Amino acid sequence: MKERYGQFHLLLSDHWHLLTEGPVVRSSDSSALTLEPLPEVMGRDGCQGRRGVACDGQGRFYWIDDSGAGIWTAGPDGTGRRRFWPGPAPAAGSGPAPGPGGAFAGRTPPPAAPRLQGLAATGAGLLAAGLLGENALLVFDLGAGSPPYRLAWPRPIDPIDLRPAPGGGLLLLEGRQRPRVWQLDRDLRIVGRPVRLPASPEPLAIEALPDGTWLLLAGGSLTRCRGGDPIGEPFAVGLSIMADWRTGRPPEPYDIAYEPASGRLYVATRHEAQCFAFDLPLVGDHLAAAPLRTNLPTPASRGRGILAARGQIWHDADDAWRPLAGRPASRFRTEGVTRTPSESPLDGKERDCVWHRLLIDATIPPGTEIIIETRADNDTYLLDQLPWRREPKPVLRPAWAGRLVPQVGPARPPGAGTWDVLLQRAQGRYLQIRLTLIGDGSATPQVEAVRAYYPRYSYLTHHLPAVYHNDSDSASFLERYLANAEGILTGIGSQMRSAHLLFHPDATPPEYLSWLAGWFGLGLDDRWEERRIRLLIRHAMQLFRFRGTVPGLVWAIRLGVDPDPQDAIFTDPIDAYVEHLAAGARVRPGFRIAEDRRNHSFTVYLDQTLIGLSDLVDMVVSMSRPAHVSYQILPMPVGFAVDRVRLGLDSVPAAGPARLPEARLGESRLAGAVLGARPYGLPAGQPAVGFDRIEEGESDA
Repeated sequence: MKERYGQFHLLLSDHWHLLTEGPVVRSSDSSALTLEPLPEVMGRDGCQGRRGVACDGQGRFYWIDDSGAGIWTAGPDGTGRRRFWPGPAPAAGSGPAPGPGGAFAGRTPPPAAPRLQGLAATGAGLLAAGLLGENALLVFDLGAGSPPYRLAWPRPIDPIDLRPAPGGGLLLLEGRQRPRVWQLDRDLRIVGRPVRLPASPEPLAIEALPDGTWLLLAGGSLTRCRGGDPIGEPFAVGLSIMADWRTGRPPEPYDIAYEPASGRLYVATRHEAQCFAFDLPLVGDHLAAAPLRTNLPTPASRGRGILAARGQIWHDADDAWRPLAGRPASRFRTEGVTRTPSESPLDGKERDCVWHRLLIDATIPPGTEIIIETRADNDTYLLDQLPWRREPKPVLRPAWAGRLVPQVGPARPPGAGTWDVLLQRAQGRYLQIRLTLIGDGSATPQVEAVRAYYPRYSYLTHHLPAVYHNDSDSASFLERYLANAEGILTGIGSQMRSAHLLFHPDATPPEYLSWLAGWFGLGLDDRWEERRIRLLIRHAMQLFRFRGTVPGLVWAIRLGVDPDPQDAIFTDPIDAYVEHLAAGARVRPGFRIAEDRRNHSFTVYLDQTLIGLSDLVDMVVSMSRPAHVSYQILPMPVGFAVDRVRLGLDSVPAAGPARLPEARLGESRLAGAVLGARPYGLPAGQPAVGFDRIEEGESDA
């Protein structure tokens, strides 16, 4: 009997994602069709509200404390907080001094503490803070470290937000009753007239963009402005992230930050411990912000604000600052539909084509499913008039049946593989397929590719007598029954035809790697990941050709200990890893080899990063060294050690005139002389380093 699949149409995820009838999207990381992920919203209690945060050119963080009367600072890693301004409070117990006759003088009330709102560090090394209700800004010269000075302002200000602008200037958003935006240059001089803003909705934050425009967050909308004029229509940032909220209320944005390297805008919300990201291309005047369904949790945040610095977005985490880190989605829509277009259906190339089966490369976790429906006809214009016919549930094929191309990578999760569906009544030249993805809210099916095979190779037609065709109902059942056996035999035949892939290090499945390495007699370490094993097998013949040589030894060690092994291991120069006798030390991070050809031995020196892998290095070296050569593995020594000398490596034997004098006990200094044999003409009784034995009590050095 002959097994065959016939021809097939291959549909990848990009063939489906524009033809959805529900929340089905194409995953950005796996390029598979999935149900739409939802942001994870966590309630936050005790949000103090944004007051101001800044980062200077040295990477240090500054923020206004919750009282609004002081500024704190932290190191570039966001930790090590300390008070920046004002200085330490007076010692406890200090009070007014007694006057004449022992009477105490009247006490002068201390000046009221300033109330700070808004903080920004400029490119000119200045830190500016807004003074609520005063005619001034508080300015610190971070380079000079001098006390702050007050920058006079035309009127009492009600600061809302303060942000750095390109070129070293500032943008100041102030005035809740009569809001306006002030622009300052790098010398903190006011540029032009203030930009007046409507009082409703309430302005919340401002952010400068690299092209000279700026964004205004007011209510739940973003407006892009150039100078004092808005550009395009406002963008409702709140509406774009409102879908399916666990809290039952829309989010309330209160701060924004733009990261120019990625071109993304980040929005912090007031009552949810979550930030939201948007792709914000600065092309044209239209504000086209596309929301990214990425979880960016900030569970320990107190709501002080977010900040773009050093290519990352930072948020407050109690008394420290941490970079914003995303994590995979854990919530999804529960149902979505996608289909092939009726305008360009799959073509079976002949009338009354019997479509055979669908093979779906997908992951269907427990608790989820994919419903498959089809319709077929000989005329395309009749497809839309036909009802959808539900096909059987897909069945996960055995591991030996495999995929169209063997899987290369980590082990796949449960429910992942190739799912098989034998089509029941799909007969006609043109075929449409509809997939309904159903999840449980915490998991989603993932469809990577669909193969639709045609025409069906019928065992009934090709291998049984005509008497089995007489009754149409029984013939239909028998044909589908025999198609199951055909599918099993075809799978076995497919594996036989693709057996050559098992012998290629890049194509063989992970479970066959140890078997393939055994063909070369290679020893594998349990700590080696799949990519390292494939690299070893791919270059096995090159390693065997140079086995027992210095290059082969360097390649073998690098293959075992490099954190990111690449093919360049076998093309990089090896001189940086080898110390040749009497040639001086060549320092290389990681390890280096010192060979002593006279004694048929060598030493492998490991630095601190590889000491923990000494047993692995020992295994690699023992398999790669010549049989007659001894070796040892030691920690890498310091450049000069008083208690250890490696002749020929740390020192050079004197031979004729030397650039440094020979060392003499009591006369020479460390690193100021060379070791050598007892020189000719040395006075009797004068000891020499490296030649004479020093008896106890003889040395006064």
